[in-house]
Amino acid sequence: MTERITNEPKAATPRESFRAERTATATAVVGISPVDGNVATVFARIAWESIVPTALLDAAVAVLSGAPAWTNLASLWWAESAQGKPKRDAIARQLRWAAMAMIPAAFVPYTSWGLLFFVLGCAGARLCWGGMITIRSTLWRSMYPAKERGRYAGWMSIITALTLAAAGATSGTFLESDHRNFRGILLVGAVALFLGSLLYRRIPVPAEPKLLAQERAERRQRPRPWRDAISILKMDVGFSRYMGAMFVFGSGNLMAMPIIIQVIRERFDQGYLGGILLGSTLPMLVLPFAVPKWAKFFDQVHILRYRLVHGWFFVGANVLLLTASLTGTLWMLYLAIAIRAIAMAGGSIGWTLGHLDYAPPGQAGRYMGVHVTLTGVRGLIAPGIGAVAYRTAEVAQPGTGGLAFALCVALSFVGMLMFRRSVQLDAGTTTGRRGEGES
Repeated sequence: MTERITNEPKAATPRESFRAERTATATAVVGISPVDGNVATVFARIAWESIVPTALLDAAVAVLSGAPAWTNLASLWWAESAQGKPKRDAIARQLRWAAMAMIPAAFVPYTSWGLLFFVLGCAGARLCWGGMITIRSTLWRSMYPAKERGRYAGWMSIITALTLAAAGATSGTFLESDHRNFRGILLVGAVALFLGSLLYRRIPVPAEPKLLAQERAERRQRPRPWRDAISILKMDVGFSRYMGAMFVFGSGNLMAMPIIIQVIRERFDQGYLGGILLGSTLPMLVLPFAVPKWAKFFDQVHILRYRLVHGWFFVGANVLLLTASLTGTLWMLYLAIAIRAIAMAGGSIGWTLGHLDYAPPGQAGRYMGVHVTLTGVRGLIAPGIGAVAYRTAEVAQPGTGGLAFALCVALSFVGMLMFRRSVQLDAGTTTGRRGEGES
């Protein structure tokens, strides 16, 4: 009797894939950190405050603070562009494009036109980064089992948070000594993004061929992303209700972002380091302690049940932000931002994976595309409303701009009521653990 010996390599385990991905993710996050939300926003708010008109500066703050959300408007196209194609190559491409968008922003002058091109460069990098996030969620479906996905996503959030915290604090320290150091910070970020693109292509994903086969079976000759999105929302009523609640709830949270930056600078008079510590580093340091708890809870319940618990942390944070800004209480501002960070920790998991409780096999990318595109719509609208509400209140009565947080409280509370209503309507399908796409 002879024994046949094969030389086929053993398929990588989820743990092995995770080890490779965490290195690639940490490297890429270092690269994107200079234009990550509040770092770029704080820099623009202070560097150009005595150079450009207040209205233009407010607009820049609104655009930059909302960029992580509104740049998701392109996510339907990103998802469609990667449909049926190797996901690691697509992610690497997005990272390279983000790097190329950041490089010109490093050389802008300190003028009104310079601020405009700085915003465009940062937004362009975030636009490409949003495409990476969209494609990565589909890749995770091939890499990690459904009942462990929340845990792996949670660890990825921790790695991202700690990397952003360290990078943000480092950037703030350099900027405090000389704001012109931001040019070098952007160039270092671009190099890190290029390196991250190389590392992502080396992540082992043994189940990717099966995923690509499913996607190619679903692929049409002429992609119609917006029509597909409307079709999904009409066909899947439960998902449509979930998206409606997320739109209202998320608008309240996005509206708070430019108000926070303005309050930190104008009400509490914080500079580069203080602004970045409050706006970016503190939330990122709190997040790793909260993510494991949220991940464990997420792996046990449907996304609607998850939101019914998670969402109240955002409501509470918005109430504290309102109180801190009106009373000028700095310790309460720290507490509000810490609680908001706990909520963000849970949101990072629910936002990335929640759509998988609805998406059928082969449709995960399109469902994620619908979700993040609607995030983009509210990201395009809500921060601008928040910025206008803050400035209107501040002009009417100096020191009362924080009243704009009342809008955030109202929207987040109404969103929670909508989640509760969705659970009541979908009680038969929202009580169990998730499967592979069953709702």
